[in-house]
Formats: sequence, structure tokens, C-alpha cells
Amino acid sequence: MIQQKLTPLMISVSNFLDELKILENSLEKINDKEKTEKIKLKINEIENTIIDKFEILLNQKHELIQKIDQIDDDNEKIYLQEKLLNQKTNQEIATILNYSIRNVYYIQEKAIKHLLEIEKNKFFKKS
Repeated sequence: MIQQKLTPLMISVSNFLDELKILENSLEKINDKEKTEKIKLKINEIENTIIDKFEILLNQKHELIQKIDQIDDDNEKIYLQEKLLNQKTNQEIATILNYSIRNVYYIQEKAIKHLLEIEKNKFFKKS
């Protein structure tokens, strides 16, 4: 499911970068070489920034997935995956889990607590 969400984003970024390349190639037709070079440099700068930010986003998502995988309780895992990775509402998660909204809030509280414990343990292991 996560890959299904990432694929359109990756295609979108790829298409945008392709459009930047087309724009860069069309600049060859402009007679002002100095202006053309400045625009090309700016396009390359934007392209590199997009790629860097996208890599950071993918790394953060991967780290989050690893942290969620460390949680023992399946309901808490499902809650965190649906909430943080798939952007579902608590009501939608209640339907998925076949629980009342009140139970989902209880699961939410426990899941966040466990996620914070994992992060705290990671921090203290580094120190």
C-alpha cells in the first residue's frame, strides 16, 4: 500500500524533472547567451533541490516504517501505518479495524506512547 502511494509521487516528480529538461533545451533558441546560462543554472539548482528533498522524504518515510515495525501490537501498527503513512482519519481507521472510535483513540494513545519510547531508546543508544 505504501508503494502505491509513493508511485504517483515518484511519477509526478519524474514528470516535473522531464519538463524542466524540456524547458532547459528550449532555452537554446534564446539569443541572449548570458541570460540563457543563468536560467539553465537556476533550472539545475531547482532540479537538484527537488531531488535532494525527495530523497530526504523517502529516507524519513523509511525510518518511520522501521520504527512502526518495532511495535509489537498489531492494532497499534495498523493505526500508525494508516494514520501516518496513508493519512487516514481516526474514523476511517475505526472502520478498518472494526472498532469504535473510542477504542481507536485508546489505540492511538498507546501507539504514540510506544513510538515515543522507540525514539527515546534510539536517542539514548546513540549517546
